[in-house]
Amino acid sequence: MDGEGAGEAEVGDGAASGPIYLYKVIDREVVPREKVKALWRAGHVSGLFNLPTEELFNACRDFGVKVKVDVRLMKAKEDGAVLQSKLKTLIERSVDKERELFELKTKVADLSQANLVQEEQFKRRLNELAARNKALAKERKKTNKEKTEAKDENLRLKVAELERVRQQLEEARERERQNRERDREREKERERKGKAKREQEDAEEAEAQARADADRQRRKHVAAAASNEGGERAKQLQVELKRERELLKQMALENQKLTSRIQQLMIENEEMKLSSSITQTDHLNRKLLMSFMSTMDSLRRLEDDDDDNDDDGGRDGEAEWEAHHGDGFDGGEQQHNQKRMDHDHG
Repeated sequence: MDGEGAGEAEVGDGAASGPIYLYKVIDREVVPREKVKALWRAGHVSGLFNLPTEELFNACRDFGVKVKVDVRLMKAKEDGAVLQSKLKTLIERSVDKERELFELKTKVADLSQANLVQEEQFKRRLNELAARNKALAKERKKTNKEKTEAKDENLRLKVAELERVRQQLEEARERERQNRERDREREKERERKGKAKREQEDAEEAEAQARADADRQRRKHVAAAASNEGGERAKQLQVELKRERELLKQMALENQKLTSRIQQLMIENEEMKLSSSITQTDHLNRKLLMSFMSTMDSLRRLEDDDDDNDDDGGRDGEAEWEAHHGDGFDGGEQQHNQKRMDHDHG
């Protein structure tokens, strides 16, 4: 190679013409090759050494450092200080790169280890989250089941409440129907009571009318007997009339008893108005009718007795009776009517 077109070549391949001595900056101590390797591996080399150039670059090659030197400068035998400066710069850069690469590898290893740790932590965290999710799912399922049961229970209670309200409504309707039925029964009872009262009044009026007719008939008979028989017959008629008067008094007493009995039956009818039936009312009406018929039978018997005495009566006896007794029968009828009015007002 000439100096014009030599280019670049790696130092240590025999291109240098003579040995180039590199001196250590600190103490100029000659350092063996193995020690240089050890120092370079440890990253403690920071200066130049007085080793032969080939050995130095072989050591650099062992460390993987690619060092290139301008052969022309070496052939021209440039100043050793310049060459040393260039070599120092190249070696320091190579050492720094090697140290940086070593640090990067260390960081990569640390990062890998940290990554493994983080991955392990992530897996553990993932397992914890999975277990937690499983527990939450179980708890959620339990909660949903409890909510469903509570909802079902609430619906059951609502259905029971609706059933209770429906039952109460049915009972209220039944009570209302019973009340309407009782009201109808009371109305019927009032109608029966009014009918019985009217029948009683009619019976009393008929009895009073029959008694008045009987009195008038007797007066006619007495008058006829007095005119036909004279004084003796009048006395006999007076005795008979006295007897009939006693009978009338007895009839008045019986009538009073019947009136009391009717009042008692009306009181019993009033007491039984909530529980009475048509049969009981008919029974009461039959009692009243039997009492009325008994009274009418008594009156008919008296009329029959008067008919037997029609041929024996006279006007003189009637005049004597009126002179002796006055208008006693009419007064008795007025007294009976007054008693009935007092009874009605009572």
